[in-house]
Amino acid sequence: MSRIVVHNEAEKRGRELAAQQAASITRRAPFFAGAALPPPDKSSRLVRLGRLSAVHLEISRRERQRRASANETARPFSRKKHYYEVLELDRACSAAEVRRAFRRLSLQFHPDKQLGKSDEERRWAARMFDEIKEAHECLAHEPTRREYDQILRAQELAADVKFSLDDIEAVIRAAQPPRRHAAPVYRDVDVTIFELHRGCVKHVQHTRV
Repeated sequence: MSRIVVHNEAEKRGRELAAQQAASITRRAPFFAGAALPPPDKSSRLVRLGRLSAVHLEISRRERQRRASANETARPFSRKKHYYEVLELDRACSAAEVRRAFRRLSLQFHPDKQLGKSDEERRWAARMFDEIKEAHECLAHEPTRREYDQILRAQELAADVKFSLDDIEAVIRAAQPPRRHAAPVYRDVDVTIFELHRGCVKHVQHTRV
C-alpha cells in the first residue's frame, strides 16, 4: 500500500505542475495569439504626418487661389530646407535684408572667390553657393515666401505633440507669416556746423506706403 500512496502523490504533484504550466501559457496566449490591440494613439507620428500633409495641401491650394486672383506666380522651393538659416536671417526680415544677406554670402562663397583653396573646399563652397541662391530665389519673391513661411511654421507646430492638428483652420491661422520688418527710410537733412556742434532736433515728414 505504501508504494501506491507514493505513486499517487507523485502523480498528483505532476498534475499540479502541468496545471500551473497550462495556466501560465493561457495567460500569455492572447499576446502571442494576435489578441486585439488598443487603438493607435492619435498623437502618433504617422497620424500627425498625415494631418500635416493635409495642412500643406490646404495652404498650397489657398495660395494658388490668391496668386491667381492677383495674377502672380510662384517659384519652386523645398519644404525640407530652412532658407532663413541658410541666409542667417530671422523670419521677420525685410526684402532689403534678404538682398543684403544674399550679396554678403555670395561674395564669400562665389566660385571666383575660391582661388588657391583645395578641391574639397571649392566643392563645399559651390554647394553652399547653390544653397544661398536657392534660398534667395524663394525669400526674395513675396508670393513664394508667403507660402513657404506658412508651411515652415506648420511643420514646427506639428513637431510639438501638445499642439493639436485636428482643426486645419486653427493650424493655418497659427501658421500665418510674421509681420515683416519695415524697410529703413533715409532722408537728407540740412544742418549747420553750429547745430552739429551743439546738437539739434529736426522734424521731417514721411508718408508710409
